Amino acid sequence: MVSSVSGTSSYQSGYSVSSTDNSLTKDQKTTLEDILSKYDSSSMTDDTMKTMMDEIKASGIKPSKAFGEVMNAAGFKPPEKPQGPPPDDTTSAASASSNSKISQDLLDFIKKQETGSVTQDDIATLIETLQSSGQAAQGSLVDQKV
Repeated sequence: MVSSVSGTSSYQSGYSVSSTDNSLTKDQKTTLEDILSKYDSSSMTDDTMKTMMDEIKASGIKPSKAFGEVMNAAGFKPPEKPQGPPPDDTTSAASASSNSKISQDLLDFIKKQETGSVTQDDIATLIETLQSSGQAAQGSLVDQKV
């Protein structure tokens, strides 16, 4: 059995558009234009954009192809999508590598502990590894995130 699928897609306007309705009533278009006239598209901040979009949403206007066309005509272009790969963050990579080593050392220690073969040297080595990692002296030992 196939069920109907609804969702959003992006039209030429770049605004997220409901796939069920692509038009605005005359009143909605007038309301949208009135709202947009209160804002200067060339000096929008994140806060003013949020305020404007909240006002549009409160008026009951939903994104559509016609919505995008009115927004574009008023100079409110959708944000550009970033181009290229994300910036290289070697700090995060080093931190992840360090965390990976600590995780492996901890897993190795737990395996030894489960078999009953942990020595005082194993405990000292684990403590030294954890202390030298730069991690906080107190806190969680295991990261629960995947």
